[in-house]
Amino acid sequence: VSALSIETVVHHRQQRRFIDLPWQIYASDPCWIPPLRRAQEELLGFHPHPFYERNKTKSFLAKRGSKDVGRITAIVNVGHIERYKEKRGFFGFFECADDLEAATQLFDAAREWLSDQGMSF
Repeated sequence: VSALSIETVVHHRQQRRFIDLPWQIYASDPCWIPPLRRAQEELLGFHPHPFYERNKTKSFLAKRGSKDVGRITAIVNVGHIERYKEKRGFFGFFECADDLEAATQLFDAAREWLSDQGMSF
């Protein structure tokens, strides 16, 4: 089994890999309906979107050897904090191959970043 690594998504090439990952994971699933790529780019903050004007996110990719096997985005939602008076962190855009270690490390990376932002879970 190849070594697993977790990358923070920073560069355009990583953003493209992040967006493309579900197409790899669900390629053989006849029931999977792919989302529009442009909509994914906006929802993830890779293109301008109103949500990102005041909220923070950090996206992560899991890579086993040379193959991407998972992704997750950690989210600090300022509107939620203001409305509910609680510093609760969120995650989204989670996709992962059948790889427990990758899933665990992705959630750990998201949790650690959210904790660094002062969020609870």
